[in-house]
Amino acid sequence: MGSTQSVVARWERGDHEITMANLARIADALGVVFTVRFGTKDSRK
Repeated sequence: MGSTQSVVARWERGDHEITMANLARIADALGVVFTVRFGTKDSRK
């Protein structure tokens, strides 16, 4: 993933904003699907 322990520590403390790109990279590293839905709950039906 390329993130150092200090970067992860900043994420955990809330000192560094987690971006969608970082979440996608984490999902890729874990081998899971990263899905983001926008809109209201009713519009997804």
